[in-house]
Amino acid sequence: MHPSFKTIFGLAIVSIVSVSPAMADHDHHDHFDRHVNNPYDSRNGARERYQQAMHKAYRTNAIKQEQRRYASWEAQRSAYQNNWRRANAAQQRQYDAEMRRQWQAYHHNQWNGSYSWNNYSDPAFLNYLHKSNPSLLTRIGNVIGM
Repeated sequence: MHPSFKTIFGLAIVSIVSVSPAMADHDHHDHFDRHVNNPYDSRNGARERYQQAMHKAYRTNAIKQEQRRYASWEAQRSAYQNNWRRANAAQQRQYDAEMRRQWQAYHHNQWNGSYSWNNYSDPAFLNYLHKSNPSLLTRIGNVIGM
């Protein structure tokens, strides 16, 4: 017996209809997986990379502005004088003792005058500190927000 044209046509339609969704679903997942799992896909993490780049640019700009702000000794001295009160009393005493030792060394242990932050803000003394004990200036600058 030969199958009729209707039977063959019916079987062909049934096989096409039953296979099409599976193939379409496979293509969809394959397309989806190619982009999600591909580390080289330009869309993967683009927002994160953009935000990281913007944050880095912001921080770099902020650091450059801060460096320009205290670029001169006059600006630094002014910042030291104006912001010393930000340090608490214990920090002021701690740094005062260190500054007193440095002030004595700067004057070759021949100083008999008073000790105050006004003395320590002398530009020549700051130059001396910058060369002989820069970490002291850095620590004081960190305490007062420089």
